[in-house]
Amino acid sequence: MKRAVTTRVLNPRSRFGLVRIPRSRVGLVGIPRSRFGLAGIPRLRVGLMLAVLCAAATGCGGGPEIASVSGVVKVNNKPYKNAVVSFQPVGTRDSPNPGRGSAAVTDENGQFSLVYDGVKPGAIVGKHQVRIFTKFGVEAPADFKSDSAPGVAAEKYFEPIPPEWNENSTKTFEVPSGGTKEANFDISTKPGSKG
Repeated sequence: MKRAVTTRVLNPRSRFGLVRIPRSRVGLVGIPRSRFGLAGIPRLRVGLMLAVLCAAATGCGGGPEIASVSGVVKVNNKPYKNAVVSFQPVGTRDSPNPGRGSAAVTDENGQFSLVYDGVKPGAIVGKHQVRIFTKFGVEAPADFKSDSAPGVAAEKYFEPIPPEWNENSTKTFEVPSGGTKEANFDISTKPGSKG
């Protein structure tokens, strides 16, 4: 008599847990191959955990809408090189944390193209707070007056861009969904001028 090839399968309805059944019947309706997957964790839970991990790794949705933004920075009507241009999205009541900012450094012609999150060209569509400052301070002119105390040497480098464009900035720019090449900023360092 030919002996049937059997396998042990966990049977939740059995008092003893494991039962021997013919391999030809394993996986058929009513006889599970195994309820357990990795290290005794039920397969359904393993599947759900993998789905959650994949969703967390890739993120939900496509992320914020990004549009290309470029322009020119001028100081006293002259193109300004080595200016750091920073756009930070402004939160709203509906979206208090709109996303990460974008930045760029101007070239010798004062031109820049923003880069989102250090990787993707552009900026998040919507209203942004704009800050502009010099990447490397410039050497102070001979007639530069320092705010330091008498007897203390004046700083060799200074920031020619006024604080209302960087640390105290209230300047904003609206990034349109189609992007723009007209994010131009003309900064005046002359006293009494609005720039």
